[in-house]
Amino acid sequence: MNASPAALPVLASRRALLVFAASIAVTLAIYLWIHELRTSPPDGRLTPMFRFLFTRYDYYGAICTGLLLVLAVFFNDRFPAARILRWIGERPGAIAAAATLANAAGAWWVFQRYPLSMDEYAPYFQSQVFAAFHLTSRMPVEFVDWFIPRADQVLFFYVSHDTGQAISFYWPSFALLLTPFQWLGIPWALNPLLSGLTVLVVHRLAMRIFDDREAAGLALLFTLASPVFFANGASYYSMTAHMLVNGLFALLLLDPTPRRLLAAGLAGSIALTLHNPLPHIFFALPWLLWVVLRGDFLRRCLWLAAGYLPLCILLGVGWYLLGQSLVSGTADASPNSVGVASYFRLPNHVILNMRLVGLAKLWLWAAPAMIVLAAIGAWRWRRLHATHLLLASGLLTALGYFFLGVEQGHGWGYRYFHSAWVVLPLLAAAAFARVPGQQDDAWSTDGATRVFVVACALLSLCAATALRTRQIDEFVTAHLSQTPQRPGTPSAERVEIYDASENFYIHDLVQNDPFLRDPVVRVISHGPEANEAFMRAFRPGYVRTFVDTYGEVWEPPPR
Repeated sequence: MNASPAALPVLASRRALLVFAASIAVTLAIYLWIHELRTSPPDGRLTPMFRFLFTRYDYYGAICTGLLLVLAVFFNDRFPAARILRWIGERPGAIAAAATLANAAGAWWVFQRYPLSMDEYAPYFQSQVFAAFHLTSRMPVEFVDWFIPRADQVLFFYVSHDTGQAISFYWPSFALLLTPFQWLGIPWALNPLLSGLTVLVVHRLAMRIFDDREAAGLALLFTLASPVFFANGASYYSMTAHMLVNGLFALLLLDPTPRRLLAAGLAGSIALTLHNPLPHIFFALPWLLWVVLRGDFLRRCLWLAAGYLPLCILLGVGWYLLGQSLVSGTADASPNSVGVASYFRLPNHVILNMRLVGLAKLWLWAAPAMIVLAAIGAWRWRRLHATHLLLASGLLTALGYFFLGVEQGHGWGYRYFHSAWVVLPLLAAAAFARVPGQQDDAWSTDGATRVFVVACALLSLCAATALRTRQIDEFVTAHLSQTPQRPGTPSAERVEIYDASENFYIHDLVQNDPFLRDPVVRVISHGPEANEAFMRAFRPGYVRTFVDTYGEVWEPPPR
């Protein structure tokens, strides 16, 4: 049903009204939930960081999403939505370059080129080790728990208390990707580059599935208009790499020739070993079953295995054995010697609450109406195997984490889903792509609804991304300010001892060079007497020059 020139899209089309009403209803429900959490005391079901990010920043994200949905109503049929989508769909290279530059600017100015959380720092640390042509770091044995706090040895590092060696607990492919960027002195540039490549993969997948430049343009617009794409693409998180490699994996398996099966296995082995194997397992399982069960089972399995096995053995099994060799047989075993299987459990009310918050964040960090359209697109294209597989990957990723007993803590959007996030803009584009063999295809000809959703995406690209950029900048700046900063110019060589007793996640600031080559060393306070004993042993002659609520600064005496 086409709108008259002056008609408002939502008023001119039942389909647009459906998308608007469903999107407003979900957004309002999430807003009311966050409002209730903001006015109630913490109940212990969420970590302080996860709760803070949800109630502080996503509260305003919900308001922004609701306002953008309402503003999009006022775009009418004079708005050239179809031309915009064709223009985007015809220029994937230029769009990818623009995304790379925008995310690089975000990495430089907004994230301040800093690995904010331990999830980001662990592969960053390991890439520094690789860049020095070593496998493990080396620190003084007696102080290793100062330079890598015991709390961070639970999930992030294997540490030997006999030799002072350490490696990242995460499998090393992402650290290896970072390594050449460490050599060049621009490690912050990796994820922006991967974001640009992801744009190209999304475009290629859309063209391969829909053979429609407008649909490809809409998939790209939804990708760029979702603030989570910028947030993760400008950070040091490995999730952008997961999304890229999983998207490439799917693209290769759509035409499973022997060469592409081999390449898909290689891509899959990289995805499995980026940091942990779960993101790729959840995404890839439907595709692997579909490929090997369609016929020629043995040959296809052999080609896939030839691609998967070399790196999985070297970087997966080999890395695990290296880590175990560091912590086994030591006088004081590292805490991360606890079995990984202990993190899996049947869903309970705590896990359910974690995952519902995650799904709410998935909604609020996406372009308005995109997830509603993804559901519609999956239904409209339900007879095509490619959309079946995309949907299965998304659902398996979302449901699989209900059996993992930990939450993401820090992170932008729903970080656990980001490895499969590529399915959302593709399925949303399917809502408007013409279904093969379907004569009466009202969605693909509904210009009013297309105007509404393109308006939502463009408004999100401008306003929602600006809001999230401001929030991230505020958070990073506040986090980095939690350091003792004495008046004047501090010495280039100094030790900063942070007081974690009353400050917010200050232990994440303990980021040291793997070989202590940096003139600034950062540790967590163990108490005044222990701190003084540590300094006498580690840096004899240093004196305490400043103390505040954030900690202490120790520097060489004036010469």
